[in-house]
Amino acid sequence: MMNTNSKSGKQTSNTRVSKTSIEAYYDHNTQKKIPIIEDRIIVYLQTVKSDTSRGISKHLGIERNSITQPLKNLHIKKGLIHIHKTDKCPTTGYKVSFYGLVD
Repeated sequence: MMNTNSKSGKQTSNTRVSKTSIEAYYDHNTQKKIPIIEDRIIVYLQTVKSDTSRGISKHLGIERNSITQPLKNLHIKKGLIHIHKTDKCPTTGYKVSFYGLVD
């Protein structure tokens, strides 16, 4: 069950995903951009061994929440990328996944 915090408008479920993020995920215009973003991710990953979602979004100049679905598609649905390693994020210090192209 998902509840909404009346002050912030954010959901208070276990997903910790805001309502606006969910709406953007299902937005028709966002869905049209996904194949373009997927192509840009592939081109970028051809130039580096691996990178985090934060690093990819920073390099491509795309909001991080806009590349999560394309990364998921490329990883799970299409099998074109994989999780190269799990390590500390160079920016945040948190444990994160580094994505790379499948050999």
